[in-house]
Amino acid sequence: MLEFIFLSPLLAVFVGALIARFAVRRRPFRAVGWVLVAALSIGAFALPLAVGVWIPDFLGTSRTLAATTSPDGHSFRVVQRWNYCDFYTTTFYTTQSDGSATETILDGDAHKSWSVSIALDEPNRIATVTLNDGRTMTTPW
Repeated sequence: MLEFIFLSPLLAVFVGALIARFAVRRRPFRAVGWVLVAALSIGAFALPLAVGVWIPDFLGTSRTLAATTSPDGHSFRVVQRWNYCDFYTTTFYTTQSDGSATETILDGDAHKSWSVSIALDEPNRIATVTLNDGRTMTTPW
């Protein structure tokens, strides 16, 4: 639903340009008209970026923010994806050496992140994820 909210200004620019072109003026735009349409399109495209939403994420992509493997074969990764209702979901995945996996949601209403850090405490079997805003989440494995 947020995709429509963020992309509706871009749609409004194109619809307005089409109405102005074909219904009102009935002739091609001059250079100033094309510059105005281009400027409005760039502004409408930049609106989601201004609130921290990366446009390609609307297509359902997920991004691995961090991944590591322990010496005993456990693998850990933090994945962030656009959750289609309330910004981003940041999830921590643990895969045991036998292939079984667990999933822990770190933040269901996160802002876009490009990387996080994972620190492993091998003797205590605890993984600590430090998010971009400084919050730390610990998960046993």
